[in-house]
Amino acid sequence: MTRLKKIQTTLTQLTGRAAIGATLLCALPVAASAANYPLELMHPRAAGTASEPGAPPIGEHHRVFWAYPGLEYNIRAAVIGGAFPYKYALSNAPAGMTIDAASGTVSWPNPPAGAHVTPSLTVTDQEGSVVSSTWTIRVDAGRFLFVDAVNGREFDAPSPGTGTIDNPFRRIRDIYSGDTAATKLIATHARKIVYFKQGTYNIDGFLENVGAYDGYSLGRMPISEATKPVAWLAFPGQTPTIDGRCQAAAKPMGPRPCNRGAHIAFYGPANNVYWDGLRIVNVAIHGVRTEGAGNYQVFRRGTWTTQGPTVRSANAGMITFYASGGAGSSMGWGITIQDNVLSDIDGGMCVELYSVQHILIEDNVCHTVYSSNGTADDGGVFIKGGEMRRVTVRGNTFHDLARRAIAGNMLVLRSAEILFNRVYNVRNIKNYTADGNYNPVALELNQNGAAGVIHIYRNTLVGRVLVYNTDEADGPFYFQQNVIVNDDPGTHIFFEDVTAPARVVVTDNLVGKPGDRIVDGNGNLTGSHAAQIGKRGHQRSDVKPDRPAGRGSPKPEANKGVARSRAAHVR
Repeated sequence: MTRLKKIQTTLTQLTGRAAIGATLLCALPVAASAANYPLELMHPRAAGTASEPGAPPIGEHHRVFWAYPGLEYNIRAAVIGGAFPYKYALSNAPAGMTIDAASGTVSWPNPPAGAHVTPSLTVTDQEGSVVSSTWTIRVDAGRFLFVDAVNGREFDAPSPGTGTIDNPFRRIRDIYSGDTAATKLIATHARKIVYFKQGTYNIDGFLENVGAYDGYSLGRMPISEATKPVAWLAFPGQTPTIDGRCQAAAKPMGPRPCNRGAHIAFYGPANNVYWDGLRIVNVAIHGVRTEGAGNYQVFRRGTWTTQGPTVRSANAGMITFYASGGAGSSMGWGITIQDNVLSDIDGGMCVELYSVQHILIEDNVCHTVYSSNGTADDGGVFIKGGEMRRVTVRGNTFHDLARRAIAGNMLVLRSAEILFNRVYNVRNIKNYTADGNYNPVALELNQNGAAGVIHIYRNTLVGRVLVYNTDEADGPFYFQQNVIVNDDPGTHIFFEDVTAPARVVVTDNLVGKPGDRIVDGNGNLTGSHAAQIGKRGHQRSDVKPDRPAGRGSPKPEANKGVARSRAAHVR
């Protein structure tokens, strides 16, 4: 047991309330956090293997195993557990293939036709733990389709497009093989990988469930791995747009006409979905929604903007995993959401999770999220319900949200790590009209049912940090080496309906009020706290902040926690 853990345990034993008086800013040296879970490389890895015994294996049709001749092959490793940050290295790589040692992004600018290569990836964490994998990449033009909104041709035109790079399709309808109910099961292009060239593409394959949600849905376009392409990529250097064509409803709501729209629904089997580099706009309810079992889905480098407002019953979210079966159910494994920007969401979430296991949400930016009519759920990453394990929310930035950044019901959440995130400007925006007493929340642990161990480590949280509805069956929840800035006293962690405060373990955080100027307007440590960079909060000593830090700050507070019943809590 480390000295830090010994003192933490002693405080808990002596007081029975580890959440009180446990901020040890000056009492201990700061060391790298010990790993909470084994280091795990979810992908890339060899087809037919998994990173954990008994887990579903990655399938041979996944995008990571295929490249097109002469077009850049670009993927990013998905790693969870261990002691972050990691170092990445390649061996046995073909000529021209490189890896970013800090992010794990692999680039191969010019794959030669017919090549068949087997690079190896090694990941090393801060404790020296190592995992590695070898995977095969085949360079095969026959695996790919191309869609070009400007120069392409429709599949059923008199002189049809064929989907090759020289004779591309023109519309999403073409890769779907039509737009009628009968085309839903046509599998002509199943398991192909699609490159989209610059242009705007309507969701114009077959739409079902038209008029759902009290008439607010234009329909969902159902896609299954068994019948349709599920890997959609932006042509290198271009940013194609997927347009949900949202419009005003018969009974308009909110300030803009984006109440009804189409979205894409992945349903079982929904394995190997891979979206990279696309721009998704004008969606009323969802950008994409997984409604059935889907493993090894990847959403990366996307721009997702302009959603809603729509009805609250739609459970709206830009990227939504919406299959829930309660305890023991699992609808998705090995999910990765990396390097996206999600914004201008009215009455929805950036990411919404049900029933997923071993999911990584990393290096995304979520901002400008609100509810113009004050009735919908809105926020950043919502961890909702169903069996969930090893949920990792790491390195993301949340700003300008009206209600909650990281939150959710967290029903049957067995284990999670929330680390190195930055949350600031959680405040009333866009004339948010909910109850005026509502206190926006940077982080909310809402245990609406039994929840397991959650580690909250090295985050910068500007706004209320709320632990809600927690008893002896929950947690423990570990808060360690965070920067927490809000107007609550003590540890600056607010308890509501917490009957077992010792289940909240608070250790070595830097806390204070907004007037203390611990952080600047962008959530970075100010000049007088620059020595804490790399020790507390989201900032790493090996990465420069994206905005210059400010200067000056009095010593932060570190007093007792605060807990109130729901009746006494002023919202």
